[in-house]
Amino acid sequence: MVKMNILVVSNNKYIKYLYVLMESLYRNHEGIQIRLYLVTSDIEESVKEKLIQWVEQNNQYISVCLVNPEEYRKFKITTSNWPIDVYYRLFPHKYLPEEEDRVLYLDVDIVVNSDIREFYNTDMKNHSMVVCGHDEAFQGIKFPNELTDKSAAEKTMFNSGVILFNLEYFRKNVGDTYYDSILDKGYHISFPDQGILNYYFYRSAMYANTMIYNFRWHTYIGRKNHIGEIAPKIIHYTCKNQPYKPWDLWFDEQEIKEYSQNEFIEGDFCVNSELNALIGVWWKYAISTPVYETLHNEMLVKKEWMKRFGIIKSFNDKNHEIIRFRKMLNDARETVDSLYECLRI
Repeated sequence: MVKMNILVVSNNKYIKYLYVLMESLYRNHEGIQIRLYLVTSDIEESVKEKLIQWVEQNNQYISVCLVNPEEYRKFKITTSNWPIDVYYRLFPHKYLPEEEDRVLYLDVDIVVNSDIREFYNTDMKNHSMVVCGHDEAFQGIKFPNELTDKSAAEKTMFNSGVILFNLEYFRKNVGDTYYDSILDKGYHISFPDQGILNYYFYRSAMYANTMIYNFRWHTYIGRKNHIGEIAPKIIHYTCKNQPYKPWDLWFDEQEIKEYSQNEFIEGDFCVNSELNALIGVWWKYAISTPVYETLHNEMLVKKEWMKRFGIIKSFNDKNHEIIRFRKMLNDARETVDSLYECLRI
């Protein structure tokens, strides 16, 4: 039987978003067994039973792997701002049968919008994993490996939301104390699990195309003028500069006419028609899940609250002021440069 192993880490709060991820996988891989390994330390029995029932109704497979969070408590010294769940992916080989040679880890804020078998079946040879590499978002961030190898972070940083793990490599090399050296050094890491994985595996990883297999809005915006047409297969709705999750807000045509801004301002709230279309891909899969009504109602409440208190308009007004200020600043720079050139002549 043709199959794909999928590893997901989630707590009780995010299970409803997991339905959307799995629906996208099922729809784009008909005739393939999607074997879901859900790693969690926080899931209600009723929530677990409903998820298992839905997966089995789709003639698919699920294994719920319960972990003890205390076993991962030691990693919290690397950062204090993230939940302990993020460290569960450090030992992917612990959750799958011995005969399995690979597993694709995916964050729950992802949809798979095309057939990804070619990516899943990558010949990893002796590499530890296949990841999606460096982009401009990582510039200026100091990771531990920069302290030991000055060139380590240059053009090699990868995002930990999409990782094809080589389980044979991990079984041979990654024991229970494998990561202890970074703990002994007391490093504080901006991105906890991601920083740890980069520190240990940036040399042994293979790098895939970010725009296709880990498409993120802020990465795209940064390169938009330098790339041609793209068809992303894995869309990752990261919060950084997006600036909200797809389940938070999605606007209809009339709302887009009223609120949309053509210029995206990095780091600020932005209603953008192009971004809204990307979020619409997520809802295309959400509508077919048993949690759609809950997701839709929650989103409408958030949107109505923001509209009622004028929050969307105030954000837009603020951003337009920023746009005007930046234009004035650029004009002033151009004027000064012109005057300088005249003085030189």
